[in-house]
Amino acid sequence: MTTLGWEKLLAEKFESQVGQKSTLVASWLHTAISGVDQKGDSYFRRAQFLFKNVETSRILDAGCGDGSIALRFAIAGADVVGLDKDCEFVNIARIRAREMYSKTPILFLCADLCRSNEFIGNNFDLIISVDVMEHVEDATKYLKNLKEVLSNGGKIWLFTPNRFGLKNIINDPHYHLRFLTLIPNKWAEYYAINIKRVTTKYEVEQLFTFRLLNKIADECGYKIDFQTKKDFDQSLKNKRWFSFFARISLIRRIMYFFYKYRVTTIEAILS
Repeated sequence: MTTLGWEKLLAEKFESQVGQKSTLVASWLHTAISGVDQKGDSYFRRAQFLFKNVETSRILDAGCGDGSIALRFAIAGADVVGLDKDCEFVNIARIRAREMYSKTPILFLCADLCRSNEFIGNNFDLIISVDVMEHVEDATKYLKNLKEVLSNGGKIWLFTPNRFGLKNIINDPHYHLRFLTLIPNKWAEYYAINIKRVTTKYEVEQLFTFRLLNKIADECGYKIDFQTKKDFDQSLKNKRWFSFFARISLIRRIMYFFYKYRVTTIEAILS
């Protein structure tokens, strides 16, 4: 099977991030190669359920990486801009689009949304931010800049790993190390690079909890709607005996408190 140019560049990119001998390279590359059809499609179908007229919306993928999600929405007909501060990723996404989706109009830009937003206008109906918040240097600045490029009534659809999700504690979502999410970030960096030696670069700036994300969103003037709460309410409807006990307010709050620890990824809509 012939390796496409973007695939070769992406493999080299991953090797530069974690080292040639890291087992993470093969895992990340496998996910990326099938990214449009699998990862991208799963987000697209979820978006169709949550938002109206996704196929005709103007969308910003803020932190687009290799372009998997941005390309899937563009294939469906949306007017999409994919943006990332890592210009190597942006170049890979552009080459991928040319090699595999040459008839799909899409724009990929290299810029840092923590520093500027003047280059992309202010009329996006939906901004997608998937596993980006934990990598930005200034989460508050990032969210404030995103707010300025939303159209009236626009929304931000945000995903970030749940720091205290039980599965993440057992198996860190970035480097697959046990208990890494419980360690303060500076120590986690030293542990991953110098002790476990799974990577040569530690690119996580901060991990979030529901409370911390809610606090930052409030400081930035957003109304935040955690989809986890809706998922919890739906699970109660599907399990009658849970629903019976949940009629008591205190018990319901306790049940939701523990339910959040089952969640690996925080999903929220900001408006």
